[in-house]
Amino acid sequence: MQQRHVDVYPPNSIYLIGIGGTLGKANISRVAASCNQQFNVIEAVRNFSPEWILTWLNSSRELIFNQTDYTTMPIMNQAKTKRLPIPVPPLSEQVFMLAEISRFRAKISSAISLKKDQIAALKEYKTSLINAAVTGKIQVTSDSLHETGQDMDACSELKLNEYA
Repeated sequence: MQQRHVDVYPPNSIYLIGIGGTLGKANISRVAASCNQQFNVIEAVRNFSPEWILTWLNSSRELIFNQTDYTTMPIMNQAKTKRLPIPVPPLSEQVFMLAEISRFRAKISSAISLKKDQIAALKEYKTSLINAAVTGKIQVTSDSLHETGQDMDACSELKLNEYA
């Protein structure tokens, strides 16, 4: 049986997809690992935080895509990966910027979660209003709409599906 050589990359290496529709997606392996030829591997060095490289790669997918050879399918080889213009601020600045990015991501995630909760509550309220109107628990008349300052013609143009 013929022996084959398999490259094993150290922990904290960044694996960058180098072909196809997912070209440019990247992640960090926290353990030693190998991969197939569809990945380009960037080994983190002393002055680079792997998270910094990953953040830059994930925010630069368009730039990465523009570096590829493209006929029927985009391909980014290891040589082109080595030529990517990854900015290299001092390690302390990388750590600071990553902390700021993390802080902003947490705020954004919190805002998204709050909006999703509000949307769910509004959908539930909409369902209960429709149910109440259909079962006769509330009366919707042109007089009740005028009391709230709404115009019946304007209301007839609204579609409940627009708010689903």
